[in-house]
Amino acid sequence: MSSNAVSINLNERRSTFGLSMVLAGVPLCVSGLMVGGGLAAGLTMRECIEAAIVGSLILTVYASLVGVIGARTGSTTTALLRGVFGEAGSKALAVILALCLCGWYAVQVDFFGQTINHLFPTGGLFTEPKIAALWGGILMMSSALFGYRGLAILSIAAIPLITILAIFGLSESIKTDIWAIVPRQGQSFGNAVSLIVGSFAIGATVNADITRYAKGVKESIVATSVGFFLANIFILICGAASTLATGSSDLIASMVGLGLGGLGLVILILGQWTTNDNNLYFASTNITSAFPNARKGVTTSVFGVGATLLGVAGISHAFIPFLIWLGILIPPVGGIIVSHYLILNRRRVSLDANKVQACSALLAWIGGALIGAYSVLGIPALNSALAAMGIYLVSTWVLKKATLNP
Repeated sequence: MSSNAVSINLNERRSTFGLSMVLAGVPLCVSGLMVGGGLAAGLTMRECIEAAIVGSLILTVYASLVGVIGARTGSTTTALLRGVFGEAGSKALAVILALCLCGWYAVQVDFFGQTINHLFPTGGLFTEPKIAALWGGILMMSSALFGYRGLAILSIAAIPLITILAIFGLSESIKTDIWAIVPRQGQSFGNAVSLIVGSFAIGATVNADITRYAKGVKESIVATSVGFFLANIFILICGAASTLATGSSDLIASMVGLGLGGLGLVILILGQWTTNDNNLYFASTNITSAFPNARKGVTTSVFGVGATLLGVAGISHAFIPFLIWLGILIPPVGGIIVSHYLILNRRRVSLDANKVQACSALLAWIGGALIGAYSVLGIPALNSALAAMGIYLVSTWVLKKATLNP
């Protein structure tokens, strides 16, 4: 590894259990349940399970490869992007990723307001959806201000409760004959998998921001698998089952219909919190890494307040289209990072890109996204990532042969 790699100190490395809890906290949330519900809108229960396994496997492989790079280098995602896309390109991507993460934060804030209103329907102005979203967004911002320590403490406390809630909801759901239910409107298996990949494509792409704290490559892969495979499959199945059992597209209402009660909604709120502090932490980390003069606390606060206001405005109505586009635009970035650091530069990691690399990366990102968007066969999210990897490898070789490398 070259001397310019940005590594964290050895004493900053964290336990595999702690990393696993942080990464498991990403899918274990209301939006994860809603993605499962989105699957149930067009698939049978058996097809939902198959899509959950395939989509989560793709996410796990993708996130693990990015995570291995983070564990080896100790570098942030933005630092890794700078080694591929160059200074200007990495800054632009850091802003794009941060804005996408803020979009996720806004969606969760909107859900939070709705959950509070279901929990306290007669609570007056304080529990009105928009007002609850406002104070909830500010509250959830608090743990992100404490950095990794805040994420780990909250995740370790909330995840067991969320798991118990989801198991209870699943057990209530299977009391009905959910296996015999056929959705009114079908959807292709490929689109369903892309919906899953899109749901946590950003989290997988910025996985290095968490796995750089891992003690080694094995620890990074274990923690990533717990979060992106086991926890993700579990929450998707729970969301799909509850939606099929109640016949309601309103996830919160369906949870209430299953008899989860007030305690269940409180736990759902904790699930929203564990995901949202991750979103805000990743967003601010990307910006402060790309722009060293930016202060972490100020960046976190500005993003938190801005995303909260978007949530208050009711951004969750665009949830599913948002996920589909993320599943096409974001995976190519991770595919390029993997091509660069695990194929072309396995022995020497440099965080300074030359013009050849930057041009190749830009071509690969645009090409991968277009192929993912217009591909007829296969899984769009997977197509975009693999296409970007191939385009980057080929274009780098061609540009070098053309002696464009200074």
